[in-house]
Amino acid sequence: MTSTVRVRWLLSAALALVAIFTGATVAAAQTTISGKVTNSQGAPVEGANVFIQALNAGTATSVNGTYSLTISDANARGQSVTLTARRIGFSPSNTAVSLTRGSQTQNFTLATDIRRLDEVVVTGVAQATSTKNLTISVGKVSEEMLKDVPAVSPATALAGKVAGVRVSFTQGQPGSSPALRVRGSTNLAVGGQNPLVLIDGVITKNGLADINGNDIEGIEVLKGAASANTYGSDAASGVISITTKRGRNQADNKLSFLTRNEFGTSEVEHYVPLNQHHANVLNADGSFLVTSANQRVIKADRYIDAEFPAGTYRNQLTENLRSGQYVTNYGQIALRRGNTNFSTSYSRDTDRGILPLLNGFRRNNIRLNLDQGLWQGADMSAALTYGLSNDDQTPNSKAGSGSTFFTLLQSPPDVDLTFPNGPTGTKYSPVLPEAAVGGTSRGNPLYDLANRSYNLRRERLIGSFSARYRPWEWLNIDGSYGTDRLNLRESNFYDRGKLTSNTSLETPGPGSLGLFTANNTASNTQGNVTTNFQFGQLRSTTRATYLYEDERNYNFGTSTSKLLVGSVPDLQSADPTQLSTSSIIQPIRTMNGFITQNFNYGDRYLMQLLGRRDGSSLFGAANRWNNFYGISGAWRISEDFTLPGIQDLKIRAARGTAGLRPGFDFQYETYNVTAGNLTKNTIGNKNLKPAIQTENEVGLNVSFLDRFDAEFVKSDRHTEGAFLLIPLSLAQSGGFRSQYQNAARVGARTFELTLNTRVFERPNFSYNFTLTGERSRQKIDQLNRAPFRAGSTSQGQNIFFYKAGEQLGVIYGQQFVRDLERLKDNPLNSAIDLNLYTVNDGGYVVLKSCINKACERPIVYVDAKGSNNVKIGDVNPDYSFGWSNTLRARGFTVYGLLDGTRGGQIYNFTKQWMFQDGRHAELDQAGKAPENKHVLDYYSVGFYNALEPNSHFVEDGSYVKLRELSLSYALSPSLVNSIRFLGEGRSVKVAMIGRNLKTWTNYSGFDPESSSNGDFNFRIDGFRYPSFRQISGQIEIGF
Repeated sequence: MTSTVRVRWLLSAALALVAIFTGATVAAAQTTISGKVTNSQGAPVEGANVFIQALNAGTATSVNGTYSLTISDANARGQSVTLTARRIGFSPSNTAVSLTRGSQTQNFTLATDIRRLDEVVVTGVAQATSTKNLTISVGKVSEEMLKDVPAVSPATALAGKVAGVRVSFTQGQPGSSPALRVRGSTNLAVGGQNPLVLIDGVITKNGLADINGNDIEGIEVLKGAASANTYGSDAASGVISITTKRGRNQADNKLSFLTRNEFGTSEVEHYVPLNQHHANVLNADGSFLVTSANQRVIKADRYIDAEFPAGTYRNQLTENLRSGQYVTNYGQIALRRGNTNFSTSYSRDTDRGILPLLNGFRRNNIRLNLDQGLWQGADMSAALTYGLSNDDQTPNSKAGSGSTFFTLLQSPPDVDLTFPNGPTGTKYSPVLPEAAVGGTSRGNPLYDLANRSYNLRRERLIGSFSARYRPWEWLNIDGSYGTDRLNLRESNFYDRGKLTSNTSLETPGPGSLGLFTANNTASNTQGNVTTNFQFGQLRSTTRATYLYEDERNYNFGTSTSKLLVGSVPDLQSADPTQLSTSSIIQPIRTMNGFITQNFNYGDRYLMQLLGRRDGSSLFGAANRWNNFYGISGAWRISEDFTLPGIQDLKIRAARGTAGLRPGFDFQYETYNVTAGNLTKNTIGNKNLKPAIQTENEVGLNVSFLDRFDAEFVKSDRHTEGAFLLIPLSLAQSGGFRSQYQNAARVGARTFELTLNTRVFERPNFSYNFTLTGERSRQKIDQLNRAPFRAGSTSQGQNIFFYKAGEQLGVIYGQQFVRDLERLKDNPLNSAIDLNLYTVNDGGYVVLKSCINKACERPIVYVDAKGSNNVKIGDVNPDYSFGWSNTLRARGFTVYGLLDGTRGGQIYNFTKQWMFQDGRHAELDQAGKAPENKHVLDYYSVGFYNALEPNSHFVEDGSYVKLRELSLSYALSPSLVNSIRFLGEGRSVKVAMIGRNLKTWTNYSGFDPESSSNGDFNFRIDGFRYPSFRQISGQIEIGF
């Protein structure tokens, strides 16, 4: 079944369900409540929800603020119920009504809730709770905060908007998801900081790359173990709960349509600076003088300061990177009728990226959501998201040595990469002129892009079904089932006969083929029983929950390095002696049970208690079950005392535990198989437990001067039993090399600030801003192994040092001496004559006799212990922040988001390797005074240092980024009605949108948001696909 047929089938089925349910609802309608909802100035409030919670019945107001709610005869028996009107940005209003046959009118006036204290949170609490009554930290991003600049993905929707949540765009290729971290690190593993993600209640394991940001209705974030203990052994890194649009904000009996189309371009904002000169000898005719071995001759002075022959220099970055096309088409249909609300959407996204010769990332998504009231106190919900994406960005185009950006940055500047050997030569030839490359074999990045056939196909299905029954006011029973299924197919075909670049000649190669498939299925089944009792002013809410998780991962891959037949991307064409295969089968089962108890005394004194027990097949056999707990409380002081200028004041405290689950193979014996021979690898560990984080949190929430809302939070946490791979003695372990153990303790402290305000609030003019800030510090408190260095580049750049008592994220390596006196620290320099040395114009200590000569070198610092391995940097910023601003005036809206960090350092590995080939601009000596020039060896030998980590390449990673900017205009109804082809009743908005528009930084690389494998503790820039800015136009039409 093709994707188009699937889409049509799903749409037809959904519309049929709506017709069945809504028809039944209308036939039974007997009682009608109607009215109008206005604000304090008398203006209509559109999209306000008007509902009777006891009956699970509701509707939404129209553009004129009117509503009509029908109640079936079976549910209207003359009883008194509470009718509520609620809208984000306003305080809810309640009124008592009697459900008798006939029509009645109930109007509401909603007061502006500047501080949004009455917004409802559903994640991490026993039941839906107003923000003002929370005892824990929950960050919230509403649909209102996303509509000005629709998020490319759910992760980008969090950037700069929630304190304590850091979003880093560490890989720029289209379709990739940014890295997420909530309140610092929880373990020592590379890439192991991602929070648990829920989508419409489904626990997901397959990332956010398949989710369309236009479908998001809201995001809630549980920031640490004190609030995320509800999710037990899988939540120490925090929890992100995403809710998609369901049509609940529709007016009754209204079918609405929304289309949103966006078209734009992508481009690099800041390029790596390149050397524009050379150090070679030219012939009289302007050509390069070469040796008999076809190598260019270096000038006697060895300075890189000579101009290239006229018309030959080219900046390989600006010449070969393109402005890629970016297109998003989105359509939504929503309906609300009686007890039914329904929403479906379709989106198509295309992002070609900045690399030439590729189609980039393409994704098609469809979403179907349905809520249906069944009978009094009973209702059900269903949600379905289907995504299909294709990506032809080859693995070589992404990051690392040998990647597209590696070869592009190292390419000689006087070679045309399209026809490197002249217009009659092979187009994009992988063999560059030998004299130009100087004996290195970098290859041509364009040849692989033009000749490799690669595709990554992702098919994702996320579905959920839930039902709720409320037989009495005090009892609620509900159950849900959710599933997340990923089918992935990867093919990598390099045809037989395509050229290789490992010789000086264009040599046809044997070809290669790699095929990989993955089928990952995760499902969760949950049942809840919730009771509510009122004892005077004391309200008690108890919820008991059972959760079963089932995850199955099946992966299979096979590859060959030699094809016997060309043009046949099939394994039957492979040489059977050159085949390799791999496979993975991972069944994972987890059972969880927990009880949550809430107490609320008069909306003044609040408490929440939780106890949870998890059993998982990932835990060692001797520790299959583990316990978690949470306790939190709050006092709303302003409910007891009248405080001048303060509208709401709350202090709160919380303590809780949450965990990190081990990897699938951590508890088992593993072996390596080579040529049919088994080699012992890791020994099993039946005592392995989840790493358990304990967090203590205190917070202060204050609303003051009728326009400001501030939150201050301090969090202290430590993770016991963080996982480490411990080296073992082969003799004592029976030949095994290592074992995974709970062998470390990691501590962290975080301070958070959030300030919301509406500076001006008028009917035709408003301005508001939100400011968020965070400062985190983290340390290795305990390490049950010898100190060691770690990293994740392919060139041994293990620059991060792990040691008990050391900050997590410090950079170690060689430090070049800048102070003459520090030469004496070296025990071998006890009799050193400092008069032989001087500090050069770059601030480095060198031998006086070598200034401006081929022997000039920076000197490596050696401490009193004789060690040259010292601390040279720290990736941790002093603080990070976000500042969003919204200005509205008569249909115009200007929105901007700035975010960034102050402090924190990056290791520029890209720059270091560029020193070897003389390609970085720092080696360019043109225009310098003669006494300040340095020979090429000073850089290509001294600082390049055979890729040994050193202080010269540690750079300040501070930045301020204009993350989002939009200017939009909503056409007035009269103007829309006057446009003939639009007709009446339409809404039209046009906008100009920019993403990642401008970065202010001193970092010399493409972008300061660099890290290895998306880990915030490993900020090392290694030839990665850079982030880029997007500028687009958007038109939105609703009716």
